[in-house]
Amino acid sequence: MLSTLKSNKPITIVLFGRTGTGKSSLANEMMGKECFSVGHSLVSQTDSVISETFTWPLDSSVQVKIIDTPGFAD
Repeated sequence: MLSTLKSNKPITIVLFGRTGTGKSSLANEMMGKECFSVGHSLVSQTDSVISETFTWPLDSSVQVKIIDTPGFAD
């Protein structure tokens, strides 16, 4: 695991689930800023797969890629 963290490849986190469960909000919290559009209804705000990469705040050598997906099983 440690070698993965120290490699040039980012750690990839994929968020998926039903519409309205807070995937984009979670992604924004993890990023520490508003990078993903958030809706406030049961209509999906995310209509395509979106990804952002950021530097982990506790270790600048670690890159994290977050992938936000549209809701499914609606």
